Amino acid sequence: MYSKKATVNNKIGVHGFLATELTNLASKFPEKVEISAKGDTVNAKSLLFVLSLGINEGDTVTFKSDNKNAVKELACFVEKY
Repeated sequence: MYSKKATVNNKIGVHGFLATELTNLASKFPEKVEISAKGDTVNAKSLLFVLSLGINEGDTVTFKSDNKNAVKELACFVEKY
């Protein structure tokens, strides 16, 4: 399993539009994709689960998947926005 950490740079954190885009990107991969933050791990393909993490600006998230490209793309996405 691959994992990659990323720091959230968005001033409002992972909420609304950003969370929707994140879950849409995760859903493009057939493998299971998880996101971890603040000690909790959830399915990155579920908007409600991602929102439940309450990720804010400056928080570190970790993506885990059997797909190396999935964790790389998701981490880059979070850091870019």
